[in-house]
Amino acid sequence: MSSSSHPYLSSSSFMFTKSGSYIKDVNTMGHRQNTGSLHRHSVAEVYSETIERGNLSNSREERRNSASKCMVSETNGSGNKISVGNGHTTLPDEIITENAGEVMKFSQMPHRSKYTLFMLAVANFGAGCAYSLPAPFFPREAAKKGVSSTVIGLVFSCFQLVIVVTSPFFGNFITHIGAKFTYVSGIMTAGVCAILFGFLDQGPSGTPFIAMSFIVRTVEAIGVAAFSTASFAIVSNEFPNHIGSVFATLETCVGIGLMIGPTIGGALYEFGGFGMPFWVIGVIICSSGLTILTCLPQPQDTVKQKNGSIFSLLRSVIVWVSSLSIFAGACGISYLDPTLSDHLDQFGLSTLLVGLFFIIGPGLHAILAPVWGYISDRKDIQSPLLVLGNLVCTIGFLFVGPSPLLPFLPRELWVVTVGLILFGLTIGCSIVPTMKCLVIGARELGFPDNLSTFGMVSGLFNAAFCFGAFVGPTIGGALIEKIGFAYGSTIIASFFFVVMIVTSVYFSVRRLRHKSDIQMTKYTDLSSNSQQTLRPNEDTEITERSPLLLDKSQKKTRLTFDSSFSSSQGDLTRM
Repeated sequence: MSSSSHPYLSSSSFMFTKSGSYIKDVNTMGHRQNTGSLHRHSVAEVYSETIERGNLSNSREERRNSASKCMVSETNGSGNKISVGNGHTTLPDEIITENAGEVMKFSQMPHRSKYTLFMLAVANFGAGCAYSLPAPFFPREAAKKGVSSTVIGLVFSCFQLVIVVTSPFFGNFITHIGAKFTYVSGIMTAGVCAILFGFLDQGPSGTPFIAMSFIVRTVEAIGVAAFSTASFAIVSNEFPNHIGSVFATLETCVGIGLMIGPTIGGALYEFGGFGMPFWVIGVIICSSGLTILTCLPQPQDTVKQKNGSIFSLLRSVIVWVSSLSIFAGACGISYLDPTLSDHLDQFGLSTLLVGLFFIIGPGLHAILAPVWGYISDRKDIQSPLLVLGNLVCTIGFLFVGPSPLLPFLPRELWVVTVGLILFGLTIGCSIVPTMKCLVIGARELGFPDNLSTFGMVSGLFNAAFCFGAFVGPTIGGALIEKIGFAYGSTIIASFFFVVMIVTSVYFSVRRLRHKSDIQMTKYTDLSSNSQQTLRPNEDTEITERSPLLLDKSQKKTRLTFDSSFSSSQGDLTRM
């Protein structure tokens, strides 16, 4: 469509369809005109089509108002850009996803984006290693210091609990503190604490050892909460159209770190004693922090804008549903840590084979997380992914037990293996799409797409995930002692089943409301068209006086109608 053939353009609303070749204009006479090659549609139809493509529905009032406020630019036949209205290209938050369907290729990224993603991936890998590093040898060394198994478990679980408490704080004030400063200071704190943890065996036994373990582990968790929250906020701000894919990439790096951390820790412990694993990983983390300090680009969105507290996000139902899915997924992953080993002892497996069973779930999750992120960004099907993921995870935990609800399943190793494989295949499906759902919920509440919003979303995600990671092993040990592994796994399966039901019901109701909202908006638009058709032109005088108020000098009531009503005026004159 060339600019020469375009009719008079007023400062009214213009909307694009998918192809961008159809624009609807409201001219100064109050009539709607089609200036494209398609058939006549309403503004509501065009806008709802754009909303459905981005899967970012807004509130009913905002959806109607933005249709009249949105002013975009048009591309003519020669590829030149034509400014409309005030010369600026302005789109509502819901449709700033024109490239959401494109495939993100690392080779095509700008140098800034490549380096940012690479450095964040390395740091998240180091964080995963640091968390799982002490698992093979710390319980043995702590027992030599007179620490009970219960206290050892609390030393590990307090890490997640501290992240639950501090992540919302960092997410809420990330633009005031500074995203880069939060990230660098957090990762340096975590690295220094990892080094300090390696000196604990040199201290006295008993209460001092326990106190120092809790202090160092707590401060390390604060550092991890700071840099992990900042990392998710930075990538969301840097890659707004590929949140699922990039977030899944970081999840993969963390998962790989969690998997190989115990192996690295055990090998370094055999080579250099208690302190060697912590010193090596601490130096690596600190070196990564210094490199990021000098080379990581400053986030482009540095405006210190206060959008509201992180608790404002809890007004959105989709945020609650997503957080529930995050919690269930983290709870399922961490439940197996203290319980699976004892369950596998009945099959007479070697220590090496038991370790391989621990890798099945996290390994498949690390491999497939980018796939689920790609599907989430490419197809925009977050709700089916969440339902599918929680459903298959339910089945997986019923097999791992095996559950008493499935008495036909034999208590054999292959059943446990199938359950772990099913769980590993789809746990990412129930976690990865939630980040994009949280962003959608924030947009629906009116939060802008800036670093402050992404910081709050990241903080909420970390809090929900770490809360599940804290609850999982805590209730896992209690359930094993009271009712056994089979019934405990059934309870974890019920968590996933409840999330699946809640997710299915919510997104079904959401879809029905969206359809009814479109129909309501269409009806409102049609009514508006009818009123505009009956409305006279602005330059036509309309005067009507009641005969009871006429002066004696006035002979009749003067009525002037639009030319479209001339025939009716003639009939009235003849009467």
